[in-house]
Amino acid sequence: MIKLAVQILGRRLAWRLGRALYMAARGESDLGIETDGEAGLIRTAARLWRADGIAPVVWDVGGNLGEWSANVVAASDGFALRLHIFEPAPAARAALAKRFDGDARVSIHALALSDREGVARFRIDAPTAGTNALLGDAEAAGETIEVSVSTGDRQIETLSLDCIDLIKIDAEGFDYSVLTGLRGALAARRVAVVQFEYNHLWIDQHVSLRSVFALIDELPYRLARIDPDGPEAIAQWNPELDRYFAGNYALIREDMLARLGVRMADWDAFNVLEAR
Repeated sequence: MIKLAVQILGRRLAWRLGRALYMAARGESDLGIETDGEAGLIRTAARLWRADGIAPVVWDVGGNLGEWSANVVAASDGFALRLHIFEPAPAARAALAKRFDGDARVSIHALALSDREGVARFRIDAPTAGTNALLGDAEAAGETIEVSVSTGDRQIETLSLDCIDLIKIDAEGFDYSVLTGLRGALAARRVAVVQFEYNHLWIDQHVSLRSVFALIDELPYRLARIDPDGPEAIAQWNPELDRYFAGNYALIREDMLARLGVRMADWDAFNVLEAR
């Protein structure tokens, strides 16, 4: 029956329809702050900060032109906020400075975060391109600059922070390196939520979501996928996860799961992710 349908539709149309159905069944959504659940997570977190009466500390790692940070600022209107944006590209950093000019709650740092301290080559595709990134071993050089590199653990100490309420990472494939540079803070429960982007660029760095599960093994965090209906925590790794479809995930500290309305999911006998 399936082969007949492919013959009737043709391979190209059958492929496109099958892929669309598969992606929909997986719950994959188009990337976009307002459509993929990112904005919803920001607003939910902001409601908790307001209710708790705290001055939240938020990091934007790979700030680019500041769209995500602008959503944090808007959601935090009217109460204290300490927002740190890390952006190594000079032109993007200048655009950030202009966008948040006069807002004393926002600090911009000329740093790339990773898993080590020092300097590194940074690829510039275009002055403010969202694809600018650290230069991996297998990448062509192109136009590059030298940038300062630090770890999240070191910056927590440098900035004299006790804890961080929300971190967003968009490091063009180097997200896992940023996560490993935060392992000390994660082990000490100093971060409530770390959001990161996952996509095919992770392949070049030889890492996967399985690597993230290994990173948080025995740590008080759950891996969750961010989607329009809110975060969905995944009980354990399964090969179905590592398809490298672009999406946003988060490490959520266990005491924050219920407060953020996180749904719990596990794999059934057919490798289908089902809500508990």
